[in-house]
Amino acid sequence: MRNGRIDHAWCLPQWVAVVGWRYGSLVPEEAVPYTELEFAEATIAGLLRLVFLIESPTGMPAGLVDADRAAIEAFRRLRHAG
Repeated sequence: MRNGRIDHAWCLPQWVAVVGWRYGSLVPEEAVPYTELEFAEATIAGLLRLVFLIESPTGMPAGLVDADRAAIEAFRRLRHAG
């Protein structure tokens, strides 16, 4: 960890994620899930961010889709952040 942050991927030239319809596990003592924290850290580090979005939750098992989608939808909008 670097300054209390995750740093296991910073030796890579890019950061890759596949984002579905679950917000994910929260980082202890943080208000964000691991994926969102890693996205923010990759942005700060200037890494190329490749984010693949699962387009629709249709047909996905209920356990893989959050009932309240507000948090995951907000994170999914980050793809427009540059």
